[in-house]
Amino acid sequence: MTLSYWLDRQYTPREPLLDVVTTQYCIVGGGITGVSLAYYLAKLGKHVILLEADEIASKASGRNGGLLVPGLEKRYDLCVQDYGRPVAHKIWQLTSQAIEIMKTLCEEEHIDAQFLQEGVIKYAMNQEELNDLITRHAPYSQLLTKEEAQKKSLRKCVGALEYPKGASYDPATFVRGLARLAEEEGATLYENALVVDWIHQTDHYSIETSGGVVHAQKIILCTNAYTKELIDLPIRPVRNQALATSSFKRTLTGGHYSADGWMYFKQTPSGEVILGGGRDKDKKTEETDVDDLNPTIQGYLTNYLGNLPLSGAFAITHRWAGIMGFTPDKLPIIGEVKKDIHVLAGFSGLGNALGFLCAKEYAQKLINGFCELPLEPFSPKRFS
Repeated sequence: MTLSYWLDRQYTPREPLLDVVTTQYCIVGGGITGVSLAYYLAKLGKHVILLEADEIASKASGRNGGLLVPGLEKRYDLCVQDYGRPVAHKIWQLTSQAIEIMKTLCEEEHIDAQFLQEGVIKYAMNQEELNDLITRHAPYSQLLTKEEAQKKSLRKCVGALEYPKGASYDPATFVRGLARLAEEEGATLYENALVVDWIHQTDHYSIETSGGVVHAQKIILCTNAYTKELIDLPIRPVRNQALATSSFKRTLTGGHYSADGWMYFKQTPSGEVILGGGRDKDKKTEETDVDDLNPTIQGYLTNYLGNLPLSGAFAITHRWAGIMGFTPDKLPIIGEVKKDIHVLAGFSGLGNALGFLCAKEYAQKLINGFCELPLEPFSPKRFS
């Protein structure tokens, strides 16, 4: 297993489950979605147990670029066409608000996640990419001219789409900080607690783990790329490559996407550059759940650093891979898939803000029967 920049920290995992315990809600998966759901359910007064097969934030939530962007992978105009303008606008509005809520949590709860709201920019390097960005123009974004965009970072771009409310952060520190808050609200979290199987009893489920058993009224799978190991849903694992450099003078502000969204980069407050993507250079090999390095793509990432306006000498300190969960339409699957078994997974590379939002809203849905986020576009029934 590769070690990401975000996970190269001293960390003491929680104890695994070694007993038989009972709860209302058993959440499987300790990434941003599962931990956020545990936090909000516990905050609403519910008894929650979370099971993480490895360590909190050790999978995609601790291996991504740490960028927060409003909206969905699906274009806004297509969402308007398929779901109506009110639904599309509400999704973009709520994902933008979710970024603000995450920022407030960092500030008020002392989560040192290096949260910076400096905007996020998607660059067009040719006219075809620019035409695509124009179609992606949506609420909470603005088009930049060639001259405006080139001042931001990539001097060879022909235009850009900017999300002024977009942000960047340390994803692993945020999730682990939120895990602490979930425990303070009364949730119980177990690490190194791999779910092996479950059995439906008369009025509950018995969930067998590698060390113990949980009796729960409801199971909620927040397992993203690993969901298919537990239940048959059209979520496929896709690997992403990334690297980090040593620290040097900060010349990049905000988050950046280029190459039609295949590349992303940013510079942390302490000066390290985080660069990732390049999956289009070897798509077939990256259709895997093994987080090994891909030499072809890692070489491409190294060379790509030459496109950035970096100042001073630096070294590459970390190289890693992470596994994302993609659905056929690149929209997450949110909802009940069997009696008292729910899924929040398949975020298709946009799990940071969207995963947090869906968890927050679904907690309300579970307790009150409704929530503000329109869930119809994410219904599991679309794959029935």
